[in-house]
Amino acid sequence: MKHISIQQLFVFLSVTIISCHCFLISVAQNNTAGINFPQQKITAGLQAAYLQSQQLPSTTLNKPALPSGVFQMLNKIQKPQFDINDFAGERSSNMDTTYVGLNVNDTLIITGNWTATGPILVFNSGVLIFQNANATILGNMYAFQNGKIVADSSTLSFPQQYFYERMLLTADSAYLEFNNCTLDYSGLSHSLFAANTSTLILNNTNNIDWTTAGVGGSPTVTINGTNLAGEYILSDKATFNFSNAHTLLLWHYLPDSAVVNYSFPQGDSLYAYTFDNSTPGVNGVGYNVTADSCYDVWWGLMPVNGSDVTISNSTVRAIGAWFQ
Repeated sequence: MKHISIQQLFVFLSVTIISCHCFLISVAQNNTAGINFPQQKITAGLQAAYLQSQQLPSTTLNKPALPSGVFQMLNKIQKPQFDINDFAGERSSNMDTTYVGLNVNDTLIITGNWTATGPILVFNSGVLIFQNANATILGNMYAFQNGKIVADSSTLSFPQQYFYERMLLTADSAYLEFNNCTLDYSGLSHSLFAANTSTLILNNTNNIDWTTAGVGGSPTVTINGTNLAGEYILSDKATFNFSNAHTLLLWHYLPDSAVVNYSFPQGDSLYAYTFDNSTPGVNGVGYNVTADSCYDVWWGLMPVNGSDVTISNSTVRAIGAWFQ
């Protein structure tokens, strides 16, 4: 019998939840009287999720896991620091890796049309700057250690052939800031991950596609102005600030220590929302989230076994149960 690791099982369940979630969004947006529930489509989605789970890398010693999706990075969040070896599986003979940080204060400035034919790694004290650029990146982009990525008035395209093929990651004490930029992932869902004490800032971002974002440790995530925010898993000791964001799904991770008796705001518009350990009726969570002037907001719950959660008078979009 083939053994499946906890991480592989978690990824499969996560992909399955996301697949169902995407279909349910479509049903909710398009369902009218007389239209039947699309069971065949949902079944096909679950089958696709299962097939994708079978393609997950083995955890055997001779085949290291590839950081190809947001949930597959969860096994790394306890690391005190990332290094190049963590991304060794990203590189292959037919892909060129762009390194920014091999030299002290290494800086790469991109303007105009530019193509990276593989992943981008910004680390040590390296700085990557996109200024009025039209960049195509045929790989993932990572900022770790003290790396810094800044983009202004640019379009960054990450071509994908399937959901969650590409991801953007910040880790350690890295810093990422995009201002007045467009992010294009071929119209397909993509992954975003912030770990350790890194900083992620997106100001006035035009998203072409759906973002699934996760965190680990105590990063700071600031989203100010976007047409399509996507879904954010609120967990660990992270700080989230959302403002002027449209189409936002907030997944409230509730650890086994959580005791919650809460009612979510009515309606889909938020003007002064705060959820943390100081919120009345909320105990045992480590993160802080604020949302101001956000629209088309959905509520999601991710309770862990052992938590005690009571939600009343609320419209909840989705629930994903975590069994640890």
